[in-house]
Amino acid sequence: MSNTAEAPAPQVLNLSAFRGNAVTVGLLRRLLGSGHLSHALLLDGPVGCGKRTLALALAKTLLCHAPSPEAEACGRCPSCQALAGGVHPDCLLLPDDRELPLLPVELIRDQLVAASMESALLGHGRIFIVPQVERLRHEAANALLKVLEEPPAQTRILMTSTKGDGLLATIRSRSQRFRLQPLDSRDLAGIFIARGLDGGQASAAAAQPAANLRSPLNREQQPPVAALVELIGGGYDAAALADLQERLNQESLAWAGGTPTARQRNCLRHWLDAAIEQQRRHLAADEVERTLANLEALMQARADLGVNISPRLVLEGLALGQR
Repeated sequence: MSNTAEAPAPQVLNLSAFRGNAVTVGLLRRLLGSGHLSHALLLDGPVGCGKRTLALALAKTLLCHAPSPEAEACGRCPSCQALAGGVHPDCLLLPDDRELPLLPVELIRDQLVAASMESALLGHGRIFIVPQVERLRHEAANALLKVLEEPPAQTRILMTSTKGDGLLATIRSRSQRFRLQPLDSRDLAGIFIARGLDGGQASAAAAQPAANLRSPLNREQQPPVAALVELIGGGYDAAALADLQERLNQESLAWAGGTPTARQRNCLRHWLDAAIEQQRRHLAADEVERTLANLEALMQARADLGVNISPRLVLEGLALGQR
């Protein structure tokens, strides 16, 4: 799976392992089995209900070389193996809203429109996943429409949205739309347990008001801004680094992401954003030069996360940087 986003490849489930929205998933499996699934799908539902996860599960079955009659991917063929490893050449996952607030027209033209004209490398079609399609503005939406109106053979566009009713009517009319509901507390707790939480932690996280798959475990707990700022340029302080790493390990458990590293990356990005905002508020104070240096170090750390440097090395880089 090609991924233009900065986050690592998310986990790719089989449809049978997807939690929640059983009626909708059952309908999708029947359409897959009968060959009546449209070339363009719109998965519409609230934040954190598993829309992108479901799109990837659909892609896994669609690209599988030996799916079962029940629309279950085999998990063993070259396509399933490539998708699980995040290196499938015929599946492109565009960045989500945590990485790009809008999807620029250049990205749609280069990564979707032009790529859709290419032949599938593994021979079972090409799939493009567009999270939060409402982020498309006029030119980008028109570029996508060209593919929706005249789809190349064996090309599918899987879109997600939290605002399906507000999309362009032309996008809605050319897509098969499926509405997803919020996950209930039992499904959420099961997912949180699969991410590594114990039963008590998972139940507590799932019971929070408006809990969803993007909910951090301890929302009331503030990011360790002071510890991050103190770390900058202080040299290799093994104890301070170990404390921050341990806290990152724990707090990242309920963050979104298909792997522990992905969850840590998202959690650390949240910490760095909070530290950057705090330092910006301090620019009017006396130590302007020091604050600017801190901002530079924090922003560099955030950029390092964007090129897939591990969270541990990003923290070490802060410590070894210049004050």
